[in-house]
Amino acid sequence: MSLNDRLQKVLADEFVWYRIQPYHDAVDAQHVAAAAHVAGDLVAKTVMLRDPAGAFLMLVLPASCTLDLAAVRQSTGRPALRLARESEFGPLFPDCAVGAMPPFGSLYHLPLLADACLLDTQQMVFRGGTHDTLVRVRSEDWVSIARPVVGAFCTRHRHSAA
Repeated sequence: MSLNDRLQKVLADEFVWYRIQPYHDAVDAQHVAAAAHVAGDLVAKTVMLRDPAGAFLMLVLPASCTLDLAAVRQSTGRPALRLARESEFGPLFPDCAVGAMPPFGSLYHLPLLADACLLDTQQMVFRGGTHDTLVRVRSEDWVSIARPVVGAFCTRHRHSAA
């Protein structure tokens, strides 16, 4: 198990309690939840968005939710915002496996949005920069460090982990 060096440093510098948890690589965040045996509401999935000018935006929401792109567009005032392709955002995260970037926009000089329902739980779990390591932190600690703009950016679904 390995943890992204940037992430490990920020967690240590901020004296944040965290736990590393192995999991088997999964295709999407809901399958990550199942592989890790945790509820989808606890697993934070990181979504990258891009506007026509080429600016990126990081958005975090629970694995049990679906992105509401119209709500993000309206909230940000960027009507042409779209999902970014992995080939576009991969180079922004040179120390991460593609699609396994941790939900800390500031580590990569990116604005960060988070859906409010992600903060309904006391803890959250997210990928630590690799496809075999999850990190568990207190939600309030994540908010304190990540400093996301919080809003309503998803449609909520209820799923339970296996």
